[in-house]
Amino acid sequence: MRAVRYRQGRESARGYYEDAYDFDSLRDLALIPLGAGGSRRYATRVHDLETDETVREWAAAPGDAVVLFAATFLQRDNLRDYWDEVIYLDASIEQAQARGIARDAAALGGPDNAAEAYETRYMAACKIYLAEQRPRERASILIEHDDPADPRLIRG
Repeated sequence: MRAVRYRQGRESARGYYEDAYDFDSLRDLALIPLGAGGSRRYATRVHDLETDETVREWAAAPGDAVVLFAATFLQRDNLRDYWDEVIYLDASIEQAQARGIARDAAALGGPDNAAEAYETRYMAACKIYLAEQRPRERASILIEHDDPADPRLIRG
């Protein structure tokens, strides 16, 4: 919800890191049901970003399913116990920022606005995450990913 997402300010890196994603819902509505002894019924969606409405869309995973999650900040302490394996795609801050600006320029009002948003909010939040959670060190599989056409296995 926007009220939560931006409660620390629209430009706050700490706010983006702490409030942009509903990790409690991820845990309660996906990770626990998909974990050992879980019901296998999980939420595929909990929030409509455009309308800012809460939604619940559900699916069921077969008992032998392999489930992959790809998102920002997933190695947080409060989620760590729910992962069997962690693959970390390690791109430099510069590469990640350039990719983000290219991807989001239209949505953020052009390349200059996107560059400012990435500098002050998104990549600053990434730096907080890297310092606090040390995802490179904690991942079971580490892949150098500066060049998506030429990924390199570092560990795992």
